[in-house]
Amino acid sequence: MDKEISVGVSNRHVHLSAEHLERLFGERYKLKIKSQIRQPGQFAAEEKVELLGTSSLPARVVGPVRKDTQVEILKEDQKVLGIEVPERLSGDLEGSPGIKIKGPRGEINISRGVIIAAKHLHVSDKELKKYSLEEIRVIDIETQNGKAIKNVAVRSGPNHLSEFHIDKDDARLYGLENGHKIKINKRHP
Repeated sequence: MDKEISVGVSNRHVHLSAEHLERLFGERYKLKIKSQIRQPGQFAAEEKVELLGTSSLPARVVGPVRKDTQVEILKEDQKVLGIEVPERLSGDLEGSPGIKIKGPRGEINISRGVIIAAKHLHVSDKELKKYSLEEIRVIDIETQNGKAIKNVAVRSGPNHLSEFHIDKDDARLYGLENGHKIKINKRHP
């Protein structure tokens, strides 16, 4: 495959603000790194929380802390939690539902911030040129098993590294696993 890019599969997880981290885990609490994530400075933490809806689900915390608390769930989680959630890019939280989150030292209710993460490609500013994506915000990709995935958002920044992000539900649908490769098939200006 020409210009192969690695796949990163994500499960449900939570990004916490500093205030919410302390309310859930205790004053001046610091997250413990379980494993590094490909995107620089980001990591899967050892800590988990419970998402409380009509039923409950565990979710890993992803660090570092963020400005706003955000919960990323899977499509199948909507029925378990009893909520309908929009598919969005990370950070696009306006109009999204909230949820109750339980940690070992407390609970919080967020009024918004629950999304299903839209499929997206991370690239550095330097990689935009390498992949001819300077003016492109949406692409189609092809998996190593020949399946096409359309309308994938392109996210770039100086600290991004090339990686195609897809959630566990969609990864199963397309036969993808962490480390599999994709290639850019079409660019939409």
